[in-house]
Amino acid sequence: MDRKHKATISFNREKSEAAANVALDRFLPGLDQPSPSAEPTIAEICDGYWLENGQKDNFLHSAKPIKRELGNLTPGMVSQITVRRYAVKRRDRANDTIRTELKYLLAACAWATNEWGTPPLKTKQPLPPSPPRDRWLTKAEARKLLEVTRA
Repeated sequence: MDRKHKATISFNREKSEAAANVALDRFLPGLDQPSPSAEPTIAEICDGYWLENGQKDNFLHSAKPIKRELGNLTPGMVSQITVRRYAVKRRDRANDTIRTELKYLLAACAWATNEWGTPPLKTKQPLPPSPPRDRWLTKAEARKLLEVTRA
């Protein structure tokens, strides 16, 4: 039994154009992104640091905006101007929040320098610390404090 199978190819112009548009929509947003390099990105460094250093939730929370804003950059691309722009974008947050996020970035990049040999970040904190908070004791707290000191 020697049968030949004939494959039929049908060309649907509308489906082809739709597929091309989908591919183009996926391609175009990447044009303004830096080209891939052998050096790890900030997002990869943050992930590696988190995995190697106990997977702490506070780092994971603080790294989200860092990864969102700077994640596609490599440490060699991050300058003092980049850090200032990041701080300006995050102005809706307290100075100490932004400072904490940047401290985590510096810690992760220092870890990557030691572990992977990436260039170190040479940036400074762009913001002063937030002013201290004033907090007044409630009556219940004051009573409890007086009771403890009398005992």
